Amino acid sequence: MSNRRQSITLKLAKDKKLLKNLSAVVKADQFLWVASDEKTSVERLTISENSVFDGYVTKPLRDYIELPDTENSEIDLEGMDYNGGYLWLIGSHSLKREKVKLDKFDEAQNIANLAKGNEKDGNRYILARIPLINGELKKEHPESHPQLRAAQIKARKDGNVFLDTLNQDKHLGLFLKIPSKDNGFDIEGLAVSGSRVFIGLRGPVLRGWAVILEIQVESDPEIPSQLILKEIAPEGQTYRKHFVDLRGMGVRDLCFQNDDLLILAGPTMEMDGTIAVFRWKNALLVDHESLTTPGKLFEIPHGEGILAGTDRAEGLTIFSTSSNCTSVLVTYDSPSRLRKVGNDSLIVDLFDLPDSPCFVRFTGFSVEMATSKGPGDVAELFNQEFEFGWQAERFGDSEKQFDVTHPTVFLSPEAAWERTYHLRSQPGFVYVEPQFIIPELPTLNEPDLTEPEPEARMLSAFGGEEHKPGSEQSDWSVNAIQAPKAWAMFPEGKTPGQGVVIGHPDTGFTDHPQILANLIPDQGFNFKENIQDARDQLDGFHPGHGTGTASVIVSPRQSVLPNEVDVIGVAPGSKIIPLRVSNTVVLLTDIFKLAKAIEYAVNQGAHVISISMGGLGNWRIHQAVRYAQRHGVILCAAAGNYVGFVAWPAAYDEVIGVAATNVENRPWRGSSHGDKVDVSAPGESVWRATVQHQSGDLTGFSTGRGSGTSFAVTHVAGIAALWLSFHGRDNLIARYGQEKLSFVFNQILRKSCVHPPEWDQNQYGAGIIQADQVLAAALPVDLPNAALHFNSMMPVDTGGEATFRHLFEDSPPEVLHSSLAELLGVPPSDLSRHLNQVGQELAFHLATTPPLFREFRNQLAQSHSIRSAVFEVEPIHAQPLEATRQKLRQKGVSSALATLL
Repeated sequence: MSNRRQSITLKLAKDKKLLKNLSAVVKADQFLWVASDEKTSVERLTISENSVFDGYVTKPLRDYIELPDTENSEIDLEGMDYNGGYLWLIGSHSLKREKVKLDKFDEAQNIANLAKGNEKDGNRYILARIPLINGELKKEHPESHPQLRAAQIKARKDGNVFLDTLNQDKHLGLFLKIPSKDNGFDIEGLAVSGSRVFIGLRGPVLRGWAVILEIQVESDPEIPSQLILKEIAPEGQTYRKHFVDLRGMGVRDLCFQNDDLLILAGPTMEMDGTIAVFRWKNALLVDHESLTTPGKLFEIPHGEGILAGTDRAEGLTIFSTSSNCTSVLVTYDSPSRLRKVGNDSLIVDLFDLPDSPCFVRFTGFSVEMATSKGPGDVAELFNQEFEFGWQAERFGDSEKQFDVTHPTVFLSPEAAWERTYHLRSQPGFVYVEPQFIIPELPTLNEPDLTEPEPEARMLSAFGGEEHKPGSEQSDWSVNAIQAPKAWAMFPEGKTPGQGVVIGHPDTGFTDHPQILANLIPDQGFNFKENIQDARDQLDGFHPGHGTGTASVIVSPRQSVLPNEVDVIGVAPGSKIIPLRVSNTVVLLTDIFKLAKAIEYAVNQGAHVISISMGGLGNWRIHQAVRYAQRHGVILCAAAGNYVGFVAWPAAYDEVIGVAATNVENRPWRGSSHGDKVDVSAPGESVWRATVQHQSGDLTGFSTGRGSGTSFAVTHVAGIAALWLSFHGRDNLIARYGQEKLSFVFNQILRKSCVHPPEWDQNQYGAGIIQADQVLAAALPVDLPNAALHFNSMMPVDTGGEATFRHLFEDSPPEVLHSSLAELLGVPPSDLSRHLNQVGQELAFHLATTPPLFREFRNQLAQSHSIRSAVFEVEPIHAQPLEATRQKLRQKGVSSALATLL
């Protein structure tokens, strides 16, 4: 799986050798250093904000270090790193075989030519470090402490002291006499941490094991311009060998990410083949020779078909961006014509690392077949179309709907969409949709930075805001919804909410006293780790979130935690089925897991499902929602925090979407809002259970205030439990049937709301929920067919204009229509047809890339001089739509979408 987030253009001043091959790269502060193995210099570019790096400056290496072979015009530089104030450099240290010139009339001569080679080049034996201060290379820097000096291992035209030490090595000695193109000794990567230097070998590969050498160097006390090897192993040995299983590949480059070593690996010879990035975890903690199997992170596309022999990844460097994404930047040998921009620029790529907040990961497909099939039949269809090994699992109560996954095939988003379009065109498939793990992202709509503590409010699930007077009372939120009056309506001896079971997909549970008595852990499940135990691992972005949200529903009315403010639950007699789905609740991380959690909760007998997470529209999650609705389960979901639109599944009509209010009965400033909000409930400065933890270990229990629609939705779930408990769920089903139950409750809930003056029902729903009024409301007599009602609603997840109207609700429909047509380069009259084809993918890329989302929204504002009163959109910030098209293309989209852009 490749996970290319965006492409970057390097302006290289018409340097033909650089445009032909970038063999090494390293990011150092605000500069990017690149090198070609056909030059005797390194080049510096200045990193900019617009994905175009320019300011090309060339730095001849002879100005700083000694080149043993002054007549040679190249160094065969294969690795660079930046550490300790130095730019580190290494050559290939390899023999080279002369290229074979084939004579089509003389086969014998051609065979003889294969024996030629074994050339030596003194400049290949460079291992050096040069002081790098504020973007400038220097021979020495006396002002530094300690003083920095350019230094190198003394090289000859036939080698250096480092190679001399390897001559007798039992693993590598024989390979020093073999040219690099024949699986001989060939250095292709360098990573430095302190005095430790890790050197990656493209060859030899020994029985499938690649080799990484480790040395330590220091300046020669007598000749400071020379580096000498330190003894780092028993018996005076000056190097260590680390054997790494890279699936038969050799090392192409190395770089450190904290204590981990990232390894770019590819074929050992000039051939097309898999190129991938691996992680050797905790490599810096290893202090002995080792044999290890690094984990494969993702694959990098290379030239295929008519582009065979091109785009061979050669350079790797860590590149953290302003959006707090941890990525690696990759440069290429033999770049294809598609990477060349004019006669002076090359396109290189950023790939997000799997532990980065920006990593988007393919997990499988959800499909609906035209006829009933068995899982094995569906899997076989995928095996015939693609690789062998696909697995299909039926979901819901249909014999035509399946989740299709593969244990080892990982696709980039663009590749997943390509396959989706292919399958949709095949007979027998009614619908196909790719599924992804979508990470937590920065806010799509930036809060007003003039307000206090903006950083703490970004996508806050727990708060960090200033608390308004009145919220210091722990019962303020239950009083705001009149829960005590509703409790008083229950007969003596019946705890409010008694007999009702609530499914709770979240981060899992802890043994917090506020919720422990009302948990049903034996019925829970951990979908994230695929085990029965749904205990919160206290990892990720929102540790303890599931405990906090559950406490707002089921905390008892009596004190349970000494020396802490008591949390009071809305429905203290109800029970919770804990479901661990994720370690984050913002911009839904894994559709499969949430969808399966909903279906699991239904099958376990849940009566209400409270969802304090959300993200993008998705057919798979909608099918799970409909499954629950048909089985008489009331679903409630958070509208979202600072994301600019009402998140799904709250946006679905079968789900009660909940916005947040504060102690003043006004909308919380961070709450998503729009016409898909059904009601509002307290969500700012709500008292809930909290946990103390350190490095994933639970250290204590407490309570505190938090903000977010996560807490607003739990108030609605609590009222749903009160309503079912008060009337008796079986009685309600007997009266209305399972399918209409959630419809009945939603209708009563909305009619029972109150709203302050100037309340905007189009943005924040019918009003603020009132528990006592819900219980007192007369049960309706006649109801429309619920299925017809829900099916008549305009779909907001299929990629049509309704999807974009939902995402960009502030824009008038005619503005959005014309802008989408312009973005796709199609006539407005033809927009609908094209959105039916690629609209889902376009919405996916916009919504999962906050800068693009904001940019397109600003363009909508500029087009018709619209200024949003909520998010303060300044028209002057908008950019031409051509810039958005270019960024989408660079991000990596399917060919179907790219053709339109």
